[in-house]
Amino acid sequence: PGAGWGRQFIELSKRAFKNFSCSPILFKGRLMQSLLFCFVLGSIYFRLDDEFFTPDGKAKQQAIWDRVGCLFFFSISQFMFSLGGTLLTFPPERALFLKETTSQVYSVYPYYFSKLSVELPFLVFFPLLMSSIVYYIMNLNPGFDHFCVFTLICMIQSFAGNSMGIAAGSMFSNAKVSMAIAPMAVLPYMLFAGFYVNKGSLPDWIAWFQYVSPFKYALEAFVWNEFNDRGFPPGRSPMDQLELNLGMWPAIGILLGLAWFYRVAGLIFLRLMMRKIQ
Repeated sequence: PGAGWGRQFIELSKRAFKNFSCSPILFKGRLMQSLLFCFVLGSIYFRLDDEFFTPDGKAKQQAIWDRVGCLFFFSISQFMFSLGGTLLTFPPERALFLKETTSQVYSVYPYYFSKLSVELPFLVFFPLLMSSIVYYIMNLNPGFDHFCVFTLICMIQSFAGNSMGIAAGSMFSNAKVSMAIAPMAVLPYMLFAGFYVNKGSLPDWIAWFQYVSPFKYALEAFVWNEFNDRGFPPGRSPMDQLELNLGMWPAIGILLGLAWFYRVAGLIFLRLMMRKIQ
């Protein structure tokens, strides 16, 4: 390419934003999807019970596990909405990318990061919108700092789903294969998140898989943010019952690291696909 990476990045960002502006149906569809999901979730988990102990000091398991289930389901939604949207839009766009890069119109790096720069505002906007709607409707931890952390986790989880969609869309030359395999590949991540099976119950030969599950770290961060200051005695908190011993901020950090790992993997797969074509 004749132009430098900076110039390519600017022009590709302009084109990507223009293309997105010319297809408002994508934004409107995601907006309607988000609002409908918030309505359903808010209806099911409306004003969750925030009394976790009976008068005689026993834990109210129903109140606790309704809240944990709500948090886990919300983490799944943030990941899957981003993953599904990316799988629908990226594979068709990839064909044009491969054609133009093999013709040396631009390089892979400016394209890849221009795509991220255009998508990033929406990876912030939709989690923020959904969190703002459902957080207080569901009666989650009332502190504003807890709301901010909850929203941050949602944003990172959404970024992880988007990054995995890019990686899956770059891994296979056939777009239909990407769209078929990626959702199925996510199911084991959900199973090993720690909600369905405690990590201490997993066989040793497969227990390692939990450490690459973004749902594990999202759930752990959510649970710590929700229950850490709720007055549970030592050894009786939901974190103890679920064996979530990592802590909130380490879990958030690892989740962000996984998201960037998927992002870099997508870049590597794109470059390998380019070499295969060339």
